[in-house]
Amino acid sequence: QVPAAQQPAGVPAQVGQLPANPPAAANPATPANPAAAQAAPAKVEIVRETYPDGQLKIERTVYRDAAGGLINHGLWTMYAPNGAKIGFGNMSHGKRTGHWVRTIAQYESPLFQDGPLSQHQGPYTSEADFTDGEINGIWTIKSGNGTLIAAWGFGNGKQNGDWFWYSGGGRPEFRAQYVAGKQHGLAEYFDGNGRVAESKNFIDGRELVRQ
Repeated sequence: QVPAAQQPAGVPAQVGQLPANPPAAANPATPANPAAAQAAPAKVEIVRETYPDGQLKIERTVYRDAAGGLINHGLWTMYAPNGAKIGFGNMSHGKRTGHWVRTIAQYESPLFQDGPLSQHQGPYTSEADFTDGEINGIWTIKSGNGTLIAAWGFGNGKQNGDWFWYSGGGRPEFRAQYVAGKQHGLAEYFDGNGRVAESKNFIDGRELVRQ
């Protein structure tokens, strides 16, 4: 099975860093009346957060709920201390929606400090799509030179479909299959020539062992 460090349960723990989930300080509280929150806000405003030196860190579009709380709604952008854009996406009534992109350095996530992805040089670019706050479709990660190093399938926030890890040369190193958050189907390890060197079969999260 995929090593624990590389196989997060459900939505990966690293999702907060990789597809640029707004940090806790920027996350809105759940509105007291969710149904009311779905109505188009009458007025939006821009909130800016800065680094200690005053450099812009986060710029986000918000509206205020009935209690005066800020709800993220619209473009959300993060900047590095040098001013470079390193994360962006859209929020809808406090939930991520559409395409999100995050540029991340190796030290920012254990995902790049150990295991298969650590062999690649950063900074890394992570891209994922969201629907109503849940990750959907293929979450991709590219190395600093733009090479695809991981492509992981999701459906409604759970692992679903093929998960691939790639070598620095772009060849697949490992493939796993998931259905509704559980490993289900073949898990294949590839040799340096891209041929299957070892395979295992999983059903509903359990390895099928032949007697």
